This record gives sequence, C-alpha cells and structure tokens, in this order.
Amino acid sequence: MTTDQHARTDGAADTATGEAGDARSSAPGRRWRAVHAYCHRGKSATDELLVQAVGPAVRDLRRRGLARNWFFIRYWHGGPHVRVRLGGPDAASLDQAAAELRQRLSDHLAGGEAGEELDPETFYAAFALSPDEIGEMGWHADGTVVEAVYEPETERYGGDEAIGLAEDLFEVSSSLALAVIANAPGEQARIGTALDLLLAFCRGLFERTADTVRWLREYAVMWRYLDSVVAERSAAMRAAAEATFTADSERLLARRDRDAAGEGGAATAQWSTAVARTTAWLREREEQLTGSADAVMVSQLHMLANRLGLSASDEVYLAWLASLTIAAPGERSDYFADGAEAPDRAYHEQSKFRPTVFAEQRPAPGAPLKRGLEFASGDPVQLPVPEEPELARPLHEVISARRSARTGMSGRLSQADLGALLGYGAGYVGGEPAEVDGRHVLRGVRAHPSAGMSYPAVVRVAVYDVAGLRPAVYEYLPENHRLQQVGQLSPPEALVESSPFFLGENPRIDVTEVPAVLFLGADITAMRRGYGLRAHRFAMLEIGHVAQNTVLVATALGLATAPVGGFFDDAACELVQFDGYDEVLGYMLPVGGRPAGATQHNHTEGASQ
Repeated sequence: MTTDQHARTDGAADTATGEAGDARSSAPGRRWRAVHAYCHRGKSATDELLVQAVGPAVRDLRRRGLARNWFFIRYWHGGPHVRVRLGGPDAASLDQAAAELRQRLSDHLAGGEAGEELDPETFYAAFALSPDEIGEMGWHADGTVVEAVYEPETERYGGDEAIGLAEDLFEVSSSLALAVIANAPGEQARIGTALDLLLAFCRGLFERTADTVRWLREYAVMWRYLDSVVAERSAAMRAAAEATFTADSERLLARRDRDAAGEGGAATAQWSTAVARTTAWLREREEQLTGSADAVMVSQLHMLANRLGLSASDEVYLAWLASLTIAAPGERSDYFADGAEAPDRAYHEQSKFRPTVFAEQRPAPGAPLKRGLEFASGDPVQLPVPEEPELARPLHEVISARRSARTGMSGRLSQADLGALLGYGAGYVGGEPAEVDGRHVLRGVRAHPSAGMSYPAVVRVAVYDVAGLRPAVYEYLPENHRLQQVGQLSPPEALVESSPFFLGENPRIDVTEVPAVLFLGADITAMRRGYGLRAHRFAMLEIGHVAQNTVLVATALGLATAPVGGFFDDAACELVQFDGYDEVLGYMLPVGGRPAGATQHNHTEGASQ
C-alpha cells in the first residue's frame, strides 16, 4: 500500500450488486443490508454526508423498527465512498430500510455541490495496483448510491462466534464517530477527541500501564509494514508527537489522569466499557479464536480512526502521543536538578542493596531471556565464524590503539568483519561444564559477563551496505551466530536526525555513508522480575561490556567506529524498533568498512580519542 488516506481492509468487504442481499455470514439470526454512497468531493463533504444524511436516516429507520443494528466505514474500492450497513432479523423490513436509505443518500448528494470528477487512473495510482486489480474494482461516479452484499471479515475478527461481538463494537464506534464529526468538525478538535477515545480504548484493553505503552508503540511500528507512505513519515509523526507533548505536557497529563479516574465524560466511559467487555470475552476464548484478541482489537482501533476520517499517519501520531502521555511519571523535573529530589539520586538510593532488607531484595535470576521477534521475516542469515588470526594482535596494542573515530564511517563492510564484531562482542565464545537438572552439560559462555547469566543485552544492526546482506534491520541471535531480519530501514535522514552528533553540515560523526550501525540495547522485561530496581543498573553495565568488546574487536580489525551514547532516545529506538520503554538503548555504534587496500592493522587516520 502506498497511501495512508484509505485502509486497504475495512473489517468487512462488500460486493456492489445494485440489489439487496443478506450477509454471507454474521451473528446467528442477524441479517444485513449494505448501501454504498460515492462522494468524490473530499473529506468535508463526506463528513456532511454522514452528519446530515446518514445519521438522521439511521435514527429514523431504527425508531420505526425497520433496522436494529448499524455501522459505517469509509472506503475506496470503486472510488471514495461511505459504506453503511443496516442489520436486523426481518428481511422485508431491511429491504425497505435499505431502499429508503439509498434514496435519502442519493437526494443529499444530488442537492450538494458536485466536485471535480476524479480520474480513476490517477486515484488508483496511489495504491500501487495492477491493471487487473483496477479492472476488478471498477469505478462509480460521484453521487452514485448502490446497494451491496455485506461480506464480514469473519476470520479477521476472531471467527464465527466472535463476529457478532465485533459488529456490536462497530456500532458503538460508529455512533461515537458520528457524534465527534458533528461536534468537532475542525481537525485540531477532532484529533484531541480522538486522543481521548484512544486513552479510553487503552484503559479498556489493558490493566497495566506498561502493557499499554508497549502495545501503542508496536501499533505505531506496525504501520511501517502496511503503508509505504507512513513508513516514510513515521519519524516525522513521532517527532511531532514529542513536540506536542513537550509543549503541552501539563494539559495532556491532566487529560490522562481524568481518563484514569473515569472522569473523561460519558462518551469515553461508554467506549472504554464496550472495549473492556469485548476484550474480556475474546481473551477468555482466545484458544478458539482465528486470531489473537490483541490482533482483533488492533483492527477495531483502526476502524474507529477510519470512521473519524483520520489517516494512518494520524494514527501513528496519536499512538506516539498517547504512549508518551501514559508513560510519563508526572511533570518534567529539572534535567540538571542537584538536590535530594533529583531523579537520578532517588533511583540510585532506591536501587541499593542493603543488608537489612536483602532477604526481600535477593535476586532470582531465572532463565536467560527468550525474545519473541514481532516483525521477523525471512530465514536467519548464518554469519561466518570469526577467524582467530584476524584478531591475533597483542591486547596492550589493541587497547592503546583504540580511538573513537570521527571519519571513516563509509565503504562496504564484509560479512566476516560484521560476524567478528558480533561474535566476539556479544556471542558465544566457548563452553564450561555445568549441572542442569541432575545432568552434566556443556553450558555456553558468552563474550561478556551478565548478572546471574540473565543476558538481557540485545544487539540490532541497521545494515546499509554489508556484502551479501539485504539492507534492513536485523537482530543478532548469539546462540547460533545468525542474523534475523526484524524490520525495514528508515529513510537515511532519520539516522542523521537520531543524534545531535550526526547533525549539521560538519557533524561530529558523519554517518551519511555508513555501511552499518550496531544498536546495543537491553530487554529488561524478564530481568526486572528477578532483580527489581537493580535490573536497569545491571542491564546498562552489560551493554557497556558488549560495547567495549565490540570497539576493541573493531580496533583489531582496523575498522572505524565510535560508541555514541548521546542520541535522541525515541528517535534512535524507532530506527531498529526498540520500544524505548522496556527495550532500552545504551549505545549506537556506527561502523565503517575497511578502506581499499587496507589491512586490519593500519586504519587509524581520522581517528581521535
């Protein structure tokens, strides 16, 4: 998909027929009719169609008992249009309801000012469709209103048992969206109300704040894989959300606190309650669903945005803004505070081990971290095993030669060099005898120490020019010395804008032609359970161990690199899809390739301490 103006899937596909017909499948005992009204006159005209024609018509039909259920969506197959679905048990009443609705929508469009007729070829070009696909979708002129067969996306919403519940939430969402459009016609007001509804949605979806923050950031990342335009704009949307939060944090936090206390108003309370009821039902029956409960609710949230007339870029912006608002501990403190109340002092005091309470603090390391890779794609790439002769330089010589390079971050990096950096930086380097469950085994030994062998360190690599590797974002899998693709590269300017040291005409570190950047982070999710407040300290120490290993390996190989700890956190994390909340980033390591003709021992020009 190449445009964020219309969703590619809408929660239900309709087949335009010009004739009435029941839904292919839906909740037992529920019949549906669908009416499509084509409006090529822009978003404002579509809003007027909804408020002035659809809303009054549906209310009248329900009052008279001709329809019981309803919902609407905006869609684009055949040209921009609104799809209205009417539901009920009585086929004859629904036939009459659909015919009346079709007439009322036709009258509204005929009475309005016709817009400039869209060109189908130009319109469809934004969706990167083939000629055959365009031919299948057809085209309807502005002002056309047709009846259609409603085809629910049953599997997308959990299966046969769940689709009725999904349709009930569609109705709540549609009614709320119609009220918002009527009462908040301006873009700024609508975005503000959408934020309130998003906060209420999250309150119904999760009990724990941490779950909400992670979910919202995954939601924002998801759009990079669904919409190429959003992929190009995602960094700008995050930056815009950060700017809004910084400028208006007091009011946003007050908004958050009102929502948490259930004081956001009747509309948000209704929405949160409906979301909570639907989520609870889905989670209780998750094993019987055709998808996860969270996946179903992702679609429900997107459909609310669709009904409000928001673009996918708007959704990314709101997801970031909501996550920043929810995650904030309170009003921003003085960044350079030096009193007893300084956050860093408070954290250090709270995280100290003390003999008097150590029985309560005693670590329970548990098993090493096992990560699920949300956006993994393709088969893992096996990296070359590092060759020891490449690294056979005296340790004192390597330590003495180590420099943080300012230039030389260009060229092509070989897979062998990348494999050496990762393998000796964060990989397995041997084994030692151990007893596990009464069995004598050879336990792997990593290149760096870790508290309780918990190994929260995570290394991701943004590959721009590495021989034999597709440019993409990868996660290093130390257990088998492989790379797993986990994401797409952000636009080049997003890397430059991720650190103040990369910015400007004469940046401290030039990364405009860098072949690879290593992102050294840690997933503290599991470690927190075993180490509590100490987990963050141990994780940062481990990242430091990995960084020192890696820069020494780079020095031995003659590769230019510099550990960069000064970065814009969320911007840098977004580059490799760390959530910046439980997946924290400690260092970025841009790495240059070997200059032509250079050996691993002689590349030191342009280096500085």
